[in-house]
Amino acid sequence: MAYPSSILWYDYETYGIRFERDRIVQFACIRTDLNLNQIEDAEEFHSKISDDYLPDPAACLVHGYTPDDVIDYALSEADFTERVYRILSQPNTCSVGYNTESFDHKFTQHLFFRNLRDPYAWHWDKGNSKWDVIDLVRQTAFLRPGVINAKRTERGKSFKLSDIAAANNIQISKAHDALSDVMTTINIIKLIKEKAPDLYDLNFKMRLKENVIDFLEEHWQSPILLTSRFIPSELNHTSLVVPICSHPSFSSRYIAYDLRRDIGILSSKTPEELKQLLFSKNTEAKENIDRPGFVTIDTSKSPALWNISSSKVHLEWEMEFQLSSSQALQKITNLDEIINHCFKYEDKEIDPKLDIEETLYTGIFTSDHDRRKLSEIIVSLNNSESVSLIDFQDSLRLRRLSKRYMARNFYQLMSDNDKKNWRLFVRNRLMAEDVYGVSMIKRNMLLIDESISKHTSAEDLWILNSLLGRVKKIALKYDIDV
Repeated sequence: MAYPSSILWYDYETYGIRFERDRIVQFACIRTDLNLNQIEDAEEFHSKISDDYLPDPAACLVHGYTPDDVIDYALSEADFTERVYRILSQPNTCSVGYNTESFDHKFTQHLFFRNLRDPYAWHWDKGNSKWDVIDLVRQTAFLRPGVINAKRTERGKSFKLSDIAAANNIQISKAHDALSDVMTTINIIKLIKEKAPDLYDLNFKMRLKENVIDFLEEHWQSPILLTSRFIPSELNHTSLVVPICSHPSFSSRYIAYDLRRDIGILSSKTPEELKQLLFSKNTEAKENIDRPGFVTIDTSKSPALWNISSSKVHLEWEMEFQLSSSQALQKITNLDEIINHCFKYEDKEIDPKLDIEETLYTGIFTSDHDRRKLSEIIVSLNNSESVSLIDFQDSLRLRRLSKRYMARNFYQLMSDNDKKNWRLFVRNRLMAEDVYGVSMIKRNMLLIDESISKHTSAEDLWILNSLLGRVKKIALKYDIDV
C-alpha cells in the first residue's frame, strides 16, 4: 500500500449512540501532513434528518443541536453523505479519530450504506487507510506515564477525550463540538509524536493489516503487550498476552490469551462451559474472575501492540509468573478443540424483524453489479431523472434502501403512489410499539418530558422544547394522536 500523503482527522456529533439507527448532525475535519501540520482549511457542516427519525434528547443536551436549530443551513442527508464521502475517499488518505472504531467509523459505514454508497472502500481503496488513536493514548499512558497523564477514577484511568485533555493541560475550545474535538485530538497526538515517537511510529504502522500480521508472526506464541478497550480499565486497558492461533472463522482476526487469567481453567472446564463463561455477562461470571483469558486481536482495527523486550518501564504485574503461565499454555493438549468450540462462527438466519438499514453487518455484501446500479441511481436522482429499481441482484434489500433514499432526499421526484406509501411507512414506524407497548413517538415524548422535569437552565429547556415542538409537528403531519 502506498504511504499516505495526508491524515484526515475527523469527528461527528450525533443524535444518539446507536450507529445502526441514529443519525449524524455535525461533521468536522482537519487535514494534516504526516508531521501533523495543517495543510487545508478545516471543514464543518451539518445534516438534516427525515420525519421517520426522532433524536435522543440526552444526546442533544450534550452537544446542543436540535433538528430545527440547524434546518436553515444543514444539508440534506444525501448531500451531507456525498460531501463526507468525497473527503474521506480522497486518494492516499489516512482517516483518523478518537475512539473511531467503536463509534465514528461505524457511523460512517452506516451513513454510506443508508445512502447507497460503498460502506467500506473509503478506508482501503486508492491507498487509503483508517486509524483509531485511543489505544495509542492508553498505551502511552501505561508505558510512558510522563508523556501522557490520565485522570484516575474508582475504576481506573479515564480516557475520555475531555479528561485526557484536562490532565495534560490541553485546552478545549468547546466540549462536544466536532471541530473542537478534532483539534483536541490532534494536539494530544502531537504530544505523543514529539515525546514518544517510537510508540507513535509503531501504532501508525499498525493501521495496516499486513503490518499487524507481521508483528504477530514475529512474536508468535511469545508474550507481548496488548492495549485494548476489552481489557478492563482497572488494568489500564493493558495486559500481557500470547498470540496462539488464527481465528477459526475470520481471516482478519487472531486469538491470544491474557496471561493475567488463570490457565488452569482450560483444563478444569469443558469447552462448552468455557464458552458460556467467555460470552456471559460480567455479573454471571463473578465480575470476570472466572473467565478464560481468550482475547481477539483484529488486524483490521489498528490494535495497539508492544514488544516487552523493548519496554523500558516496570510492568505492574508479576512478570516471572506470567511468563511461566505462557509456557503452561503450550501444554494444554486440547487447545485447538477449545478455541474451535468457543469461536467457530455458526451461520444464523437474519432476523426477519431486523430493519433493512440494520443489516450491514449480517454478512451480506453488495455485488459489483449492484454497486454500479446504486451509483447510477445517485447520478440520475441528482439530475432529476427517473430511476429503475428492478435490476438489482440483491433486489429486496437494495430496492427498499433506494426507495427510502429517494423519499428522504428526492421526495418531489416520487410518484403519487410512492409518496403515499412513504407517508404510511413513516406513520407506522413512529407508531411501532416496543416490548412495553409504548410507541416510538410516545416514548420519545416521555423522554423529553422527563428531561424537562430534571433540567432548569434556560439553554437546556430551549433544546428540549425545540425537540418537543418537532415531535408535535410530526404527529400532526401524520395524523398521530399523542
